[in-house]
Amino acid sequence: MKTTRSFLLFCSLFLLPLAAGCKKSNDAAAPGAGGKLYAVAVDGPNARVRITPAAGWKMNLEYEHRFEGKLKGAGTPLVVPTAKAKVSEQEVVFELVDAKGKGAEGSVFFAICTKQKCIPAEEPVSF
Repeated sequence: MKTTRSFLLFCSLFLLPLAAGCKKSNDAAAPGAGGKLYAVAVDGPNARVRITPAAGWKMNLEYEHRFEGKLKGAGTPLVVPTAKAKVSEQEVVFELVDAKGKGAEGSVFFAICTKQKCIPAEEPVSF
């Protein structure tokens, strides 16, 4: 009987708080709509690419976010670095000024984070 009480006391003091803590950290890592941890929206007419993290995630402000690609038709290389992007914890927006009216294709490179981890990502875009 004494062993059972000790075991129950051990579980309530150590295992239950640990289980609750694990559940809480898993909630922050839950993916957004479609199972992705981020969304990439392309506004073709305005030559704009917007990246937003899912709930519980933020954009990594220390990462070198960038767009690398080519203008459609001409094949002219097009690179937009972090310095020319609008960057905050809620979003990164690339305005591809040279691509207005021409279109572009390439990839955006970025990183999203929680308090526990960061994930770099590459996403192809075309408009």
